[in-house]
Amino acid sequence: MIIKPHLREVTFNWDTYGRKDANAIKFFHTCPNLKVLNLRVDSFLSNPRIWHKPQYSHQHVASIKKFSRCRGFDDIVALKGLEKVRVEDHGSDFTADEIKALQDFLNPLLTAPKYLPPPKPVTVIKVTNTKTKTKKSRKSRKSTNWEDDSDYAG
Repeated sequence: MIIKPHLREVTFNWDTYGRKDANAIKFFHTCPNLKVLNLRVDSFLSNPRIWHKPQYSHQHVASIKKFSRCRGFDDIVALKGLEKVRVEDHGSDFTADEIKALQDFLNPLLTAPKYLPPPKPVTVIKVTNTKTKTKKSRKSRKSTNWEDDSDYAG
C-alpha cells in the first residue's frame, strides 16, 4: 500500500467495534514509520452494558483496570516503536485521572523499541581444492594411439 511508509502520526478512535478496531490496529502494526499515536477514548468504552471480549494483558494493574478489560486492549499494548502516545477523552465517562493513568501506562510500553530477531549466525564453509584424477576410458586410449590400431587401413 502506498500510505504505509508515509504514515507518521495517527488519531485512532478506540470505540471497541471488534472488526473495525482490529483491522485498524493490525494496519498500524505494519506501518514502519508510525511515531505518534493519538488514542481517543470513546463513550462506548466506558459503557458497562457492552460486553467486551476477554483481554489478557496487564489485568493486574489497578490504575487501568477499566481499560484493560476493553476489546482491543491487547492489540494496542502490542504496538511498539512509537515516540509519543497521547490519550484524549472523546465524550467518555472516565475521569481525567483515569485518562492520565492510561497515558502514563501506555507511554513506556509503546515507546519501547520494536523487537528485532537476532541475526542468524553465519557459518563459513571452507572448500578445499581436492581434485581427483579420473581414469580415461579404454575407448579414448585406443583412439589416441593411431599406429597400433589394426583397423586403420590408411
